[in-house]
Amino acid sequence: MKTPAQYEHDINDLAGRLKDAPDAKNKASLLTAMLQLEGQLVMDIRSLSTQFRSRAVSQIASATSKTGKDKASIEHRLSGEQHTRLDPYEKLLEKLKALIAELK
Repeated sequence: MKTPAQYEHDINDLAGRLKDAPDAKNKASLLTAMLQLEGQLVMDIRSLSTQFRSRAVSQIASATSKTGKDKASIEHRLSGEQHTRLDPYEKLLEKLKALIAELK
C-alpha cells in the first residue's frame, strides 16, 4: 500500500510526462500507466475502507455493555478517523481521473 505522498509523486510524474507526450504512441503508454495507477489507488481505498469497517465492528461489538451515547461516540470517532485517512486518497483519485479524462 502506498502513502498519499507516494501517489501524489506518481501522479505529478505522469502529469509532467503528459505535457511531453505529443504523439499517439506515448499517449497510449501514458494512459496505460495512469489506468494501472488508478487501479492501485482504488484497491488501496477499498482496503482501507474494509479495515475501518472491521475495526468499527470490533470496537462496537466489544462495547456491548456501554450505553447508546457511548456507542454513538465510538461510531462518530471512528467515522471521523476514516474520513481523515481516506480523504487524501479520494482527492488523489479525482485528480488522476481528471488527468485520464484530459488524455482521452
